Amino acid sequence: MQIEAIERQTTAGLVVERIARVIKDRNMSTGERLPGEHELVEQLKVSRPVRGTADSDRSAGGGTGDR
Repeated sequence: MQIEAIERQTTAGLVVERIARVIKDRNMSTGERLPGEHELVEQLKVSRPVRGTADSDRSAGGGTGDR
């Protein structure tokens, strides 16, 4: 019997996944802006440092462009 392993994820990694899903689900265009930092941390219920780490992890600013 094979049981699928549980993947460990950081909170920042979950933030990146959530934002990517929003971009995809809303079919956002390149250059379209995401909500600002304060709104994101409020909606995602995370701290500003976690959101900042997520930005560093995905190497992007606030838009949807390839950076």
